[in-house]
Amino acid sequence: MNLYVENRSSRFFRKAFAAVEQNVKRDVTKVFVVEYRGGFSSKPYRIAKKQGVRNVEYVIFGERGIARAIWYLNRNPISLTVVLRKPLSARAKKRILRAEKEFKVIDRTPEGANVPFCNSFANILCKSVAEDQILDADVMHLYRFYETVFQCKFSSCLGKNFFVSRNGTVHFCPEHLQGSLVGRIGDEGNYLESERFRAVLSEAIKKRSECRERCEYFDYCSGACPLEDGCSDFPALFKKNAAEFDRIVSENESLEGKKLAVAKIVVKDAVYPEEENGG
Repeated sequence: MNLYVENRSSRFFRKAFAAVEQNVKRDVTKVFVVEYRGGFSSKPYRIAKKQGVRNVEYVIFGERGIARAIWYLNRNPISLTVVLRKPLSARAKKRILRAEKEFKVIDRTPEGANVPFCNSFANILCKSVAEDQILDADVMHLYRFYETVFQCKFSSCLGKNFFVSRNGTVHFCPEHLQGSLVGRIGDEGNYLESERFRAVLSEAIKKRSECRERCEYFDYCSGACPLEDGCSDFPALFKKNAAEFDRIVSENESLEGKKLAVAKIVVKDAVYPEEENGG
C-alpha cells in the first residue's frame, strides 16, 4: 500500500501513518511525503524508516527547500520529485547541479516555459528566458517525466493508495481528492468499508465489465478510472503504436502474457521517447 502524506509536522506524520495502517489493516510499503508549500524535512524519512518502510519519495512543489532536499538526496536512499509551477531561478539551477542522483521533474508552468528543461536527457536546465544557456549538458540528473506522480488510469489501483491532507482528511486517490474522501485520521472503522469507497468500487466493477465486453484493449489497461469520465488513452496509443508493441513482446520472452506490464512500456516509449543528444 502506498501512503501519501501532506507534511505538516513529525507528530502529524506519525499519527497519519499509524491511522491509515491500522484502519486499512494493510502495511505501508512506500511513502510519498508531499510538500505543497515547499520546504524539506528529513523527519518523515526517519519515521518511515523506523516503521520498516525504506521506500520514501519526497514530492516538492516549487524550488523552496530544493537545496536541502538535494543535499539529503545525495546522502540518503530517498527519491525526489520536484513539481515546477514557474520557471526556476538561476540560483535554483546552480543548486540542482549539485545533485549526484537522478530525480524527477514535473513541468506545470502555465506557459510551458520549462519544456526544454524536460525534453531529453541531454538538457539538464531549462531556458526560462531566451538568453539562458544550458550550464552543463553532460550532467544528466534530470529526465523527462511529464506525468504527475499522482496520475493513474487504472481501476485496479483502488485500495492501494491513500492520501492524508494536512487537515487530517483521508482519501483513497491522491489525484481526485474531492471524489475520494473516506474519513479523517481520527475516525474508527475501515476506510475501505466507507460508503464512498464502496460506491466507487461498485462503479469500477461495472465500468470494467463494460470495457471487457466492448474493448479489445481491455487486457492492456484493466479498465478506465472510475472517477473520470470516458475511456483511458490506451486504445488510441496502442492503435498508433501496434508495431512497437509487437516488437517489445517478440524481443522480451519474459513479458509474454504480461500485457499490463508491456502496455506501460509501450506508453512510456510512445509518450516519452528518448531523444538524441542535442548537446
